[in-house]
Amino acid sequence: SRRRHTRCSGVSWARRCVQETGLMLVGPTGGGKTSNYKVLQKAMTALQGTNEKFAKVNTYILNPKSITMGQLYGEFNEHTHEWTDGVLAYIVRETCKDQSTEKQWIMFDGPVDALWIESMNTVLDLSLIHI
Repeated sequence: SRRRHTRCSGVSWARRCVQETGLMLVGPTGGGKTSNYKVLQKAMTALQGTNEKFAKVNTYILNPKSITMGQLYGEFNEHTHEWTDGVLAYIVRETCKDQSTEKQWIMFDGPVDALWIESMNTVLDLSLIHI
C-alpha cells in the first residue's frame, strides 16, 4: 500500500508528531525544518508528565546522503552470503531496547533522494504491521 501524504502545519503537524509512527518534513534548504523539529522536541520534553502523550524525546540524527544505501539500511555480501546491518538497523535496535516512556525519534536530516526515501516508505509501511 502507498503511504498517505498530507500537508499540515503548526498545531496539526505537532499533533501528528505525537501520534504517527513516521513523518516526513519537507521544504527548501534553510526553510526551518531542523529548527521546527528541535523546538517540538524541547517542548514535548518540557511538557513531560503533564499528559501521557508528552515525554522526553531523544533524537538520533542521520544524514542519509553521507553514506551508501548499504551502510544506511544494511546489505547482503554476494561473496560470503552474509548480511551486514546498516546504521539504521543498529539505531532502531538500540531504541527498541528502551522500555521507558521516553520517545525515540530517528531523524533523517538531509537532502531527499528517491532511492532512500522509497526504501524508508517500505520500512515505515512494514513497521505498521503487528504480528
